[in-house]
Amino acid sequence: IMIKIQDNVSVTIISLLLLISTFYGFMFVLDPFANSFLERSGQEASATTINMMGNVGWIYLAMGLGYMMVLIAPAEQSTVFIRFMVLGSFISLIRMIDLYANAEGDVIYGPLIATALVFIGNAYVYNRLKMKVGVFL
Repeated sequence: IMIKIQDNVSVTIISLLLLISTFYGFMFVLDPFANSFLERSGQEASATTINMMGNVGWIYLAMGLGYMMVLIAPAEQSTVFIRFMVLGSFISLIRMIDLYANAEGDVIYGPLIATALVFIGNAYVYNRLKMKVGVFL
């Protein structure tokens, strides 16, 4: 069996995060899809917003790879990957908050909200799989 984690709820959450991060990663990285996303949301595609979406897209693609590694690695080894996902999503959330605090003009808050939800999902799975060592979160 390829999936090494035995907790079905955690596997479901990680699989959803994998699917969402890969989908949104490609959508945010590729400019035509990012422009289409912005047009449908009613926002104008400013250079700042496209840049922010591209940054978030690359982070999501990297996290999608990490989620895949969490699913296929044994539980003892996947601790490293999920810990990185929690820390990486927290750093990207702080970075997004800083970018949005300094942004000029109209921006869409979708990437900021999505980044916050990814951090919350990562922290929940990290705690649910009892990978907590010390006082990390």
